[in-house]
Amino acid sequence: MICNDKDVMTMNPEKKFYQQVWEILQDIKEEMLSTRTGKPLKLRNPNIVGSGIIPKDRRENIMGKLEEWGALSIRENPFEPPSSSEYYFYLDIHHDTFETVYSKYQKACDVQSYINKYQEQLYKGIDTPLEFQEVELDKFETKKPVDAPHNSAQRKKKNKLENNWSFDSETNSLCISGKTMEFRSDTNRSELFKLLSKSKKNSSQEWQSVEVFEVLNGTSNTDFKKIKRKMYYLCRDINSDIASKLGKQNFFIYTMTTLKVNPLFSLSNW
Repeated sequence: MICNDKDVMTMNPEKKFYQQVWEILQDIKEEMLSTRTGKPLKLRNPNIVGSGIIPKDRRENIMGKLEEWGALSIRENPFEPPSSSEYYFYLDIHHDTFETVYSKYQKACDVQSYINKYQEQLYKGIDTPLEFQEVELDKFETKKPVDAPHNSAQRKKKNKLENNWSFDSETNSLCISGKTMEFRSDTNRSELFKLLSKSKKNSSQEWQSVEVFEVLNGTSNTDFKKIKRKMYYLCRDINSDIASKLGKQNFFIYTMTTLKVNPLFSLSNW
């Protein structure tokens, strides 16, 4: 679905973004229907410039948002093929979350679908308007109720207990809230958790990406751009695995230059 020039010109930034997300969601949905079960989904990332066409960099950013929301994971590890390239995304779809995201954007962007469903209800004798809503940017994050002054400390303590984490360096096992996942030994993933689990200070401080890379690999490298990109993807992929296997979102807070454990997660002992 491509918007015409008039539509794009009259959209405010939020609605334009929503419409672009909705277009990409539909592309993914179409590929899902033809992709074999258990196989990664292959999606084109064309470098085409034109009126009403989503620019390549915007498409990549939106794919990153869908991954951030937990709807999918982008395969970018060359040692675990197939891996995404400049022209194709290889995706693992997290179906429950994807359908939630898809449904919300459909309600906000696909007016004809809304009308068809409402007409179907009228035909069945149900004269109750369906929900038709704007999408909020924070819609996929759990919204916490405002704490009353007397129970704020108690709630914070409860949240902290629910997000205790630890790492067993002998078995390379990460445990969060009683759920466990394992990493392969002698990898950047396992070495990173060994570093962070050495002390409370290590687990709570903000690290420079280049500094962490040198600690993990025992060597220095002057290609800082490559190092920063590698550490960025490492944190992103770990976050995705933790979300899919342990049900916890955003374990790492990271940029191209820094990384740290989300303060919502507290290091505990085995």
